[in-house]
Amino acid sequence: MGVATHRAAECNYRQKVETKEDLAVEEVQVIFAEEFDQLADQTAWEDGESPGQVKDQGIEGVTLYMREIAPKVQPAWVEAGHEISLENERFKVVIDLIDVLGRIRDLKTVSRTPPEEKVAKDLQLTTYAIAHRQLLGCPETGLFMDCIVRNKNVKVVSFKIPPRTEVEIKRTLDLVNNVAKAIREKIYYRQPHNFMCTPSGCGYYQICMGEEE
Repeated sequence: MGVATHRAAECNYRQKVETKEDLAVEEVQVIFAEEFDQLADQTAWEDGESPGQVKDQGIEGVTLYMREIAPKVQPAWVEAGHEISLENERFKVVIDLIDVLGRIRDLKTVSRTPPEEKVAKDLQLTTYAIAHRQLLGCPETGLFMDCIVRNKNVKVVSFKIPPRTEVEIKRTLDLVNNVAKAIREKIYYRQPHNFMCTPSGCGYYQICMGEEE
């Protein structure tokens, strides 16, 4: 659902850079549905999860997004890629969207509305801010996280966050450098709270959880 949603939004915004107008909602629904259908057979569905129901939720979410968020956004850069230089590595970042006012926007599909304080500290948004500053030579003017919430009643929630401070930028670069150093030295920490930490989501689950020698 997340990949198909991003694809639909990307197609809309890429053409909007030039046309200054959104695609018709029906066109974006078709883009989402075609992408979803291509990916459905490659997806490891959870027990009891219905691909048809998820698809319906996705179409509803894309529809709400196109009606409530997209009309307010005029993109300047779409899927802007940049490599952040670290001490010994390069870290690739792809920003969903930068608008004409210099604001970064990230689109998420989530199962529940995230707490605002968690969004405010989101590391991915901070890496986007770092990439923006290196790519364009100036700080972002703000950050947005637009969430399509796929629970019983699908809704769209948008969080507006101030530009990152220099302290936040430095702290994130230090963190990424330390993680990169650990990987180089083959030190891998368990992350049991990560959403991918499931028997079906990670090929190392049994070993990492101590269930297999």
